[in-house]
Amino acid sequence: MSGCTPPEELVGYGAVLEYKNPLTDAWVTVGGTKDLSLPERTRGALETTSGASGRWRKYRPGVMREQSSVSYDMNFIKSQWFVLNAMVNDDVIYEWRVVQMEDPEQFYYQFCGFVINLGDEFPMEELVTSTIEIQPSGAPSWGNLV
Repeated sequence: MSGCTPPEELVGYGAVLEYKNPLTDAWVTVGGTKDLSLPERTRGALETTSGASGRWRKYRPGVMREQSSVSYDMNFIKSQWFVLNAMVNDDVIYEWRVVQMEDPEQFYYQFCGFVINLGDEFPMEELVTSTIEIQPSGAPSWGNLV
């Protein structure tokens, strides 16, 4: 895989957020910040005993895993803020990835999800400070770009 080169406006940021354009199959960088947290992942457990006898209940790992929604306060590229604003109103699930730019191997975390919230700041400058919330939908993957 080739590395990620952020747009000039975002050079120097520690992490960038990207989505895959379904028409061109290319990754589009939408914003950056110092740190981006990954969606919290949880795993359920199934109780195998009723707990009625003895003092212990026994559990086994459940088959379902879940990713929580994630909110990012970041600086968005003005032109991409309008694209993200449109995503709030559509019913499309996009591929997203968080790329850690300060890592020489550019570690990334990738997941499918849809935008459920976007701050209402109207862009007047080249970088828009706003908050986006994405609800993951599907299994995550990760790796290195270089």
